[in-house]
Amino acid sequence: MPGLERMPSAITTVVVKTCTRIGVVASLVYLVAGLLLLVLGQVHVHMYLMLFGVLMLFPHAVAVAYVASGAVRVSSFVVKLCLACMALSAPAYVLAVFMGLWLSVETAVLAVVGVTAVSSLTAFLASNRVDGGSVGLSLLLVSASYALAGGAALAWLSLGKPGGLVLLALVLTIAYPVTLIYAVTVHSLPATYRDKPSKLVALALPLLNALAAALLLRMEFRAGLAVTALGTLVYPYAARIYRVPRYLSQAMDRLKPGTAARLAQEYFLKGHYFAAASSILVAVYTALYAMGYCSLFCVLHTYTLGFITVHVLIHAPMMLPVILGTGHRRAYRLVPLALALVAAALWPMQSTIALLAYAAALYGAARIVA
Repeated sequence: MPGLERMPSAITTVVVKTCTRIGVVASLVYLVAGLLLLVLGQVHVHMYLMLFGVLMLFPHAVAVAYVASGAVRVSSFVVKLCLACMALSAPAYVLAVFMGLWLSVETAVLAVVGVTAVSSLTAFLASNRVDGGSVGLSLLLVSASYALAGGAALAWLSLGKPGGLVLLALVLTIAYPVTLIYAVTVHSLPATYRDKPSKLVALALPLLNALAAALLLRMEFRAGLAVTALGTLVYPYAARIYRVPRYLSQAMDRLKPGTAARLAQEYFLKGHYFAAASSILVAVYTALYAMGYCSLFCVLHTYTLGFITVHVLIHAPMMLPVILGTGHRRAYRLVPLALALVAAALWPMQSTIALLAYAAALYGAARIVA
């Protein structure tokens, strides 16, 4: 019956939209709470919320929508069912993060393992059902990012929680949001301008992050950070970021000056200059760590305040209004991306000024989106 055939797709669409919205809103609440708690001196709770409530939750909520859009033409009932389970894991994870505040960090870690198992399987099945190309490659890398996160979380527990919450945060950050950024950008940037990513280099990126995570968990910090920094430097080649000037020229020639489409394309493309700068900043602070001039905590914040935030801000104006069902001011400005880089660069030396710059970056981004 045609009606019954359409039901899984219709139900999955509703579940994905609802759960994605819940996940994004909850992660933004956790972000604000985490920053306020830092100001109040609650550093441990701040770290917990930023790791599990923001760095793991926000990308997951967005990834649900991303996998759903990539698999939109997939008719497999199994994929639709897995996608619904992946979506439902977002609100379940929101609750697990909250419960972990009262129970233990292990509660949130085990929740990460469960969420990543379902999500990795879903993205992998979807990648095998699409018609190859950069979409299939991107979904395969999404699957790898979840597999890395789940494996890293389990390894941290089984090894007796080495390095405490700081090392866990660094390992999970490299394993999941950083790898997920690779997965999205290797498709979204070149495909928008009818180009192709470097498939072999793109496939090497999660392998580099897996090696980095393993080295870090073995407390071989210099080697682990060097490997993942290499990944951030190679990634612009895989995602064709070095071709942005050509893409920009094509877009400006095609679109009328002053139109919303032209402003959006200009923001998106020029934003990748900041993405490349954030990759270099990671390499710089990795080198400074190797020379003994900064700590693991500094390198972690270079990723979170710089590399990850810049990539989120690049996509936020086009992504969040759709997910949240809100209006869009289309007031595209690159200042928030510059402020995020300033915050990442200053954090090791002037954490207070860095926090103010980061808050200004978030406010500026909110002014673009809402």
